[in-house]
Amino acid sequence: MESQNVSFRVAREDLVTAVAWVARNLPTKPTQPVLRAMLITADDEGLELAGYDYDVSTRVRLSAEVSQPGRIAVAGKLLSEITGSLPNKPVDFRIDGSKAFVTCGSSRFELPLIPLDDYPMLPKLPAGTGSINAKLFTEAVSQVASAAGKDDSLPMLTGVSMEIVGNQINLAATDRFRLALRTFEWEANDPELNVKLLIPARTLLDNARSLDSGLNDSIDIAVGTGDQVGREGLFGVHTDNRETTTRLLDADFLEEGFRLGVVAGIDIDGVINQGGGVVDLRLLYGGVRYIVQATVAIDEGDLPLTVAPVITVSVLNPTTDPNTFRLRAYDPTDLQAPLTTWAAFITVHCAPLETGSQVGVSP
Repeated sequence: MESQNVSFRVAREDLVTAVAWVARNLPTKPTQPVLRAMLITADDEGLELAGYDYDVSTRVRLSAEVSQPGRIAVAGKLLSEITGSLPNKPVDFRIDGSKAFVTCGSSRFELPLIPLDDYPMLPKLPAGTGSINAKLFTEAVSQVASAAGKDDSLPMLTGVSMEIVGNQINLAATDRFRLALRTFEWEANDPELNVKLLIPARTLLDNARSLDSGLNDSIDIAVGTGDQVGREGLFGVHTDNRETTTRLLDADFLEEGFRLGVVAGIDIDGVINQGGGVVDLRLLYGGVRYIVQATVAIDEGDLPLTVAPVITVSVLNPTTDPNTFRLRAYDPTDLQAPLTTWAAFITVHCAPLETGSQVGVSP
């Protein structure tokens, strides 16, 4: 459905929110010029705004008074800048020739239309797999995704591993020097479900942060049903009027060589200081106090501590400086080759833990 006579009126606040959400996922430097486009579809049900770059697709629906239905495409990020500057009045769109005209009160803008001939077909959202509280999803993803690697030449390290076992989800991410884990419950449509997915961490984190976590609503996770779970290679998230799909990474998450455990006798003896997301902890081990610097995610005053690092710790030893805590570790990909010269602060990222509880460290 395309038309050169598309026209509609929409509330400014609804339009600004929808355009900004779609535009944030559009590529800044697209491999194809057409991928900078935002699709605007006007029909009897209102408007649908969409964007796609072959890896991530976004769609959002909103109410509008449609005078002439049809579909157009304009530069998404430019439209986001324009709508953000509009006064708080209804916004009118109309098409004249090869341009879109935007009118809001005394403000008037024109945008060139982008031809739709080469625009790729938007992927369909996979069938729903289960639902989860939006705040819990955002919190869990935020705690785990920051531990993923940034090197795209190692795709298995740039993703968040999502293992779904019935009504339990296990998230994990690592850059080989730290490991973040989070386990939580959700409502699976199939209690016998058992699947592992690897989702790009950066995209998953962006999606989670874009959710309205202030509301106690549920979101739907869509990766398929039955024997088709994960087969489409897409990870979908659906809320009331929004949906997004992310192409899964075609790689296996690094799990071999990671050893997690709890060592009796290692206790959190106190918190020295905290600031900038970094916390200095005083640990008690074998009657000797040590200081370990931990990077944490602090939520509403809670102090998240302890899941052991990805590097397998072999020695807990003090240094000449009583205010440092050094760990000798093994390369997780080769447990037979100790990195005897490696010694540094270890980065810990995990779920909340009460002061005085045990810290998880691999022996």
